[in-house]
Amino acid sequence: MRILVNFQHNDGWFISCLAEDCQTVIGPRLDVASLDTLRRLLRYAGANTEEMNEFERSIGAWNKGSVWISNLTDAGAKLLRIRIQNRVQGME
Repeated sequence: MRILVNFQHNDGWFISCLAEDCQTVIGPRLDVASLDTLRRLLRYAGANTEEMNEFERSIGAWNKGSVWISNLTDAGAKLLRIRIQNRVQGME
C-alpha cells in the first residue's frame, strides 16, 4: 500500500497521512516530539532509502513537506493509526 505522509514543525512535529489519491485522510493527525523520532517512525512504517532522502531534502529546504511511503508495513499502519475501509465491489 502506498501513502503520503505530510509533516510540519511547530513546537514538535505534526504528521498526517493521506491515501494515494492525495485527498482521502486515512489517519489522525499525530504529534511527534523530535525529528529523530519522526525519522524512526517513517523507517518503521516502511520508507525506503530513496523516500528517506526525499524526506531529508524537504526538511533541509522547508522544515516541512510530504513523503511517499511505497510499501507501508502492517506495523507501520498500526503505529500511524491508518484507517482503511474495505469496500465490497458494488456495495459502496
